[in-house]
Amino acid sequence: MIINKKVIIFLVIISIVAVLFSFFIFDRSFAFSIISSQSNNYNYTYGTFTVYIYNPANGTVKKENITGIMLYIDNVDVQNLQITSISNSTFSEVPVYYVQVPVPLPNGSVVKGFQRSYEIYIGYEEVLISTSGLSSGSYVIALSDGTTISVTIR
Repeated sequence: MIINKKVIIFLVIISIVAVLFSFFIFDRSFAFSIISSQSNNYNYTYGTFTVYIYNPANGTVKKENITGIMLYIDNVDVQNLQITSISNSTFSEVPVYYVQVPVPLPNGSVVKGFQRSYEIYIGYEEVLISTSGLSSGSYVIALSDGTTISVTIR
């Protein structure tokens, strides 16, 4: 009995599909890693921003000028993200960053402000990354899920 080349190719394809299907069924972290690597949308602007900085530990609010990158990220992943580094070919550091939160002012009004953070939560977040001390050039922001974001500082 001679097996046709088309039959062999068909059997190989079915085998590959069966193996991948079993990974998705039995190893959900594998499936989510494939999905999550493509599920963060982002945009950014660079400049000096006048923002309210809120310290929830003591309730203080300060208006500050922060030079940095305003990162708009839609984290639809199942995990929280961290910014692990900002780097270029000669430099790398773990940056200080702030997430946008409602800030209560002493007069009772609530304004858009920023709070120091160590995580970017699920959902749409506005994140201010302080870049004081960085020179002009191209940098890469690395997130804890493996996502890298190329930015230019002028």
